[in-house]
Amino acid sequence: MLTHLLNKDDLRSLLMHLAQPNLGALSLSAGALRGANQWAIAAGLVEPQGLTTAGTLVATKDPYLETTVTDWWFLFKPWVNVDSYF
Repeated sequence: MLTHLLNKDDLRSLLMHLAQPNLGALSLSAGALRGANQWAIAAGLVEPQGLTTAGTLVATKDPYLETTVTDWWFLFKPWVNVDSYF
């Protein structure tokens, strides 16, 4: 269950850190990291091993999380099992 509001800046920082770990330490508070991680997992962008295919796609093609497709993904994916349709 999602308990934090979606904060795109925190989520973007997390995705960039996972996509490019050589950037150094991640500068998020514990609460911000928890919220970003919660949304990233719910949206299917990360798994314990790192970025998923969808996470890599978002991190490389929409690094600022600005496209309409990315917005819809965050609205749709956490609430519906998209994989069951394919």
